[in-house]
Amino acid sequence: MSRGLYSSELLRCVDPEHRRLGVFFRDEIAEPLGIDFWIGLPDENAARISATRPDPTVIMRLMSGDVGSLIGSGDPRYALHNYEVAFLTQLLTAPDSIPSRALNCLAPSGVAPQELANHPKLRGCELASSSGFGSADALARLAVLVASGNSLGSARIFSSDRTLRDAIEPAGGYAADGMMLTPVAFTQGGFGRFVHETTQTTSIGWGGAGGQMVRFVPDLDLAIGYVTNTLGSRMAMNDPRGLMLLAAATQCASARHCNGELHPSRRGQRRSRDSNSDAEFAGGLCAQRRRPQTTATPL
Repeated sequence: MSRGLYSSELLRCVDPEHRRLGVFFRDEIAEPLGIDFWIGLPDENAARISATRPDPTVIMRLMSGDVGSLIGSGDPRYALHNYEVAFLTQLLTAPDSIPSRALNCLAPSGVAPQELANHPKLRGCELASSSGFGSADALARLAVLVASGNSLGSARIFSSDRTLRDAIEPAGGYAADGMMLTPVAFTQGGFGRFVHETTQTTSIGWGGAGGQMVRFVPDLDLAIGYVTNTLGSRMAMNDPRGLMLLAAATQCASARHCNGELHPSRRGQRRSRDSNSDAEFAGGLCAQRRRPQTTATPL
């Protein structure tokens, strides 16, 4: 939460027009590239948003003391790691803990926790760490911009290609994150850096509350965006829904590379509508190569 606030204030200080991060993003990135993504949602777009609904299973089991059924669950949506149990326990029962103070500090009074993401006041706040609104297509296009080093089709944003190249370089070692209670590797630009345990494939990106995900795989020229309005309780990097789609797309892209094919097969898939269309998915996957050719599979 705090990193987004710091980023916005730093940007406002150095920007000649003193714009907030949400305004700067729309002016300099989203609108020039035709990306349907907002940091802080204008009221006129509220009707386009699919309201979120939480899956209460994890919270109900935690509050009843049934931790064993979570850690040993055969359902990956509920099979929490010990640090996830510790995080949620602090969030729910320890108001002075870092998780509780960080995530509840901006909650309007009188609003139930499960309704925070649907509250107009929270949607309108320009919180770069939490108030992003858009489609899977928009997330994938943003990931393509970073993965390509500064281009989306013929459009270029940064004056120097080195900016994004440096941003995805690994940062120094990290101890356990004070918020998430587990070590997380980051890049110099603040992206999460993940290495698959089995394939050793590196992906870079992050996730949002409840299971949203955006990742790109530099070695495969692949970018993935996943959004859902059914909110899970796993941490951003552990929700199995997006991870399974990432694994499947990575496997397909790896096979195409091995076979010398330039573009992934689109058999059995449909092309997405143009990025400037009003089409929205309550839940969906958008996978892109660096070339702006898009496929989408609604869930």
